[in-house]
Amino acid sequence: MPDNNQINSNIFNLLAQGFAFHQQNQLKEAELLYRTVLSHEPGNFDALQLLGVLLAAIGNNIEAIQILKRAVEINNRNPVVFNNLGVALKETSETDAALENYDQAIKLKPDYAEAYLNKANIYKDDGQREIAFDNCNRAIKIKPDYAEAYFCRGILFQQLENWSAALNNYEQTLKLQPNHADAHLNLGVVLQELKQPDIALENYDEAIRLQPNYAEAHYNRGCLLRDLGRSNEASLALTKALTIDPDHAPARWVLALLPIFLIADAETDITLMREKFREELLSLSKWLEKLSPGLAHSSVGIAQPFYLAYQEFNNKELLSLYGSICTNLMGKWQQLSSLVPNKLQLNGKIKIGIVSRYIHTHSVWDAITKGLVLNIDPLKFEIHIFYLGNYFDGETNIAKSNVISFTSGTKTLSEWTQVITQKDIEVLIYTDIGMHPLTTQLASLRISPLQLVSWGHPETTGLSTIDYYLSAELFEASSAQLAYSEKLLKLPNLGCTYSKRTIQPAFINLQTLGIDPKRPILICPGNLFKYSQQYDWVLAAIAEKLGNCQFIFFSKNDFWLSIFKNRLTKEFEKFDLKADDYLISVPWLNQSEFYGLMQHADVFLDTIGFSGFNTALQGIECNLPIVTRESQFLRGNLASGILKRIGLSELVAKNEIEYIDIAIKLIKDQGYSSQIRKLIDERMHLLFDDQEPVKALENFLIANCRKN
Repeated sequence: MPDNNQINSNIFNLLAQGFAFHQQNQLKEAELLYRTVLSHEPGNFDALQLLGVLLAAIGNNIEAIQILKRAVEINNRNPVVFNNLGVALKETSETDAALENYDQAIKLKPDYAEAYLNKANIYKDDGQREIAFDNCNRAIKIKPDYAEAYFCRGILFQQLENWSAALNNYEQTLKLQPNHADAHLNLGVVLQELKQPDIALENYDEAIRLQPNYAEAHYNRGCLLRDLGRSNEASLALTKALTIDPDHAPARWVLALLPIFLIADAETDITLMREKFREELLSLSKWLEKLSPGLAHSSVGIAQPFYLAYQEFNNKELLSLYGSICTNLMGKWQQLSSLVPNKLQLNGKIKIGIVSRYIHTHSVWDAITKGLVLNIDPLKFEIHIFYLGNYFDGETNIAKSNVISFTSGTKTLSEWTQVITQKDIEVLIYTDIGMHPLTTQLASLRISPLQLVSWGHPETTGLSTIDYYLSAELFEASSAQLAYSEKLLKLPNLGCTYSKRTIQPAFINLQTLGIDPKRPILICPGNLFKYSQQYDWVLAAIAEKLGNCQFIFFSKNDFWLSIFKNRLTKEFEKFDLKADDYLISVPWLNQSEFYGLMQHADVFLDTIGFSGFNTALQGIECNLPIVTRESQFLRGNLASGILKRIGLSELVAKNEIEYIDIAIKLIKDQGYSSQIRKLIDERMHLLFDDQEPVKALENFLIANCRKN
C-alpha cells in the first residue's frame, strides 16, 4: 500500500503533466488528468481551479462555475480563482455575479490588471462606457504593456466614433502584440472611416494571414472592396466568408447588393444591373428563410440599396421587394419579442418621436429636423428625440434644449424599442431611412400607430410599416404617388422650415487649387456617385459651346475619381475635346471654403437626376445662379423646388438641351447673369423660416391622431 508521500508525489506529477498538456492545448488529455487527481483528492484546489479554467475555455461554463465555486470554498483568499469564476459567470450572462467576483479579486489583489479589464469589458458590452473607460485606464496604469486593455479602450473610442483615439489604441495594441488579429480587423474599420482604404485593406489582409478562417475579416474585406468599386474581388471575399461561416447573414446580405454599383463606368449596363439586383433579392429572401428569426434580424439593413436612388428610374418595385425582406424578418422578431405597439391617446398633447442618426451639423438636421424641432407648437405636441448617433456638437445641444426628452447612447434594438414604447410615442418620424442599419431595423417594425419618413434620403423606403412619406409640393410631379410605397403627403412649398446660415466665406487662392481665375468657373458640387453616366454628354456639350471654361468637381475617393474621369474622357472625345483641358478636381472643402470658392464662380451646375438641396441653398446664399433640370422624382427636384419658390423657374430646364442652353447663356450674357444674381438676392428671404410646412404637418397629425 503506497504511503502518503507516494500519493502526494503521484498527484503532483499528474497535476504537472495535466498542466503541461493544458499549455500545449491538448485539452482532452489535460481534463482527464485533472479529473483523475480529483477522484483521489476531491478538495485539491489547484486541480479544481485548473479544471474550471479549462471547462470555461471549451464552453462548458455551467460545470466550470460549479467547479470554481468549490475551489473558492476551499480557498477564499486566492484572487485568481475569483477572477476565473467571474469569467465563467459572464459567459452565462450572470454579469452582476461576475462583477462581484472581479471586485473580490481586486479586493484581495488591488493591482490586478486582468480583473479591471474584465470589469471594463462587462461595462463596455452594457453600454456603460464611462465606467468601462475608468476600468480600462486602471488596468493600463497597473500594466502599461497590457495589449488587451488598449484593445478594449480602442473599441470604446470606436463606439464613440472617436476615430483618431481608436486608431491610437489599436496601434498600441499591435505594437505590444503584433499578431493580434482582432486588432488588425478593428484597425481596418477605423482606417476606412478615416478615408485610408489602402491601409485598411492591408490590415484586413494581415488579420486573414494570422487567421485564414477569420470570416469577419473576409467579410470586412469584401465590404471595403465593394466600396472601392472592385465588385469581382468583393464577391470572392464575401463568398469566402460564407464558406467559412455558412450562416454569416451580413455577408450574404452584402453579396445580394453587389449588383448596385457605387459609381458606374462607361460600360455599365444599368438595365441588366437592375435585373440582376432583383434576382439577388429573391435569392436572398429564400436564403434567409433557413435562418432563425433571432439570428437573421440582426443583418437587416447591414447593407442598403442606397445608391439605387442615383439611377433615374422608378425604384418602387425593387425597393418594395427589399423592404418586404426587412419587414418580414423584423416582424418575426417583433412577435418573438412580444413587442406591442403604442396606441393613440384620446386627448392631450400628441407625442412625436423623432428617430435619427443625424442630430448634429449635417444636411439632414439642417434641412429637415431642426426646423421641425424649433417650430412645432409645444402647446399641442411633445417632441422626443431618439438619437442613434454618437457625435455631439452645438446643434445637438440645440436639439436637447428644445424637446421633452432626448435619448442617446449605444443601445440594442430591444432597448431602443423599449424606450420608445415606454414614452408612449404616438407618431414616429424617421428623418431618413436607408443610410443606417439600426434605423432600417426600427423602421421595419410597427412601434407606433402612425409612422412617417421624411426625405433625408429622398427615395421611397419600400417598407409596409411606414405609413406616409413627407415631401413637398414643389418637389413632386403630378404622378409622384406612383413612385412611393407610402402614402405621399406633400407639405406646402419646400416642405421644411429652414433658417439662413451665417457662414463667413474663407479666402480661396484659386491658383493653389489649379483653377484659372480668368476662365469661366462652373461649380459641379455633387458627390461623384451622383453623376449618372447617361448625362456625361451634357458637360461635354457645354464645353464644346463655351470653349474656354472649367468644370470644378470635388473628390473624396481617388478610385471613384479615376472611374469618373475615364468616363468623361470618353464622352469628351466624342466632341473632339480633351477632358483634362476642362475638368478640375479639388479636395472636399469645409463650408467656409466652399462659400469662398462660390464667390469666384460663374454658374452652379446641379446634378441631373439627383439634385442637391443644402448645396443649392448654399449657392443661393452666395447669389450664385443655379442651373437644374426637373425630374419626375423628388430626388431630382430639390434645386428646382428652391428656384421655383423664388420665382426663377427660367433656370429650371425641362430637358438636357435646355439645361445646356441656360448654362451657356449665364456664362456668355453677363448682363443676364447679373440680373439673375440681383433677383436671387431680393427673393432669397422666401426660402427661410417658412412656417407653412410645419403648420400643415400639425394639422395633418391632429386630424389623424385626435379624430374625436
